[in-house]
Amino acid sequence: MKTHRLWRYIVIVLGILAVFYIILMVTLRLLSMSPSGAVKVRIFEDYHPLIASKSAPYYDKDESEAFHKTIYSISERYLSSDGSFTVTMFTLKKHNGKYIAYEQPDEV
Repeated sequence: MKTHRLWRYIVIVLGILAVFYIILMVTLRLLSMSPSGAVKVRIFEDYHPLIASKSAPYYDKDESEAFHKTIYSISERYLSSDGSFTVTMFTLKKHNGKYIAYEQPDEV
């Protein structure tokens, strides 16, 4: 009897986690449909949810011309995922109808 209850509890918990995961994936997919949303998704994926929630990404015309790429910037800074530079700019590419943001080092 106790093992039956334990398995039932485990199945319920896994079901709840699966629902949260699906909701998160759908939300991230919808956010990636705009350039600023893609930047926020990238910041979130880099484990900086507070910066992602309060940042306001903007198109940086000067940097875009300098790098010859589509560049979006944020006013906040955080350390890159590999720790080699401070992130304030993102390169954007469009793939299958959604935008994907990549960290952009400050050097040309």
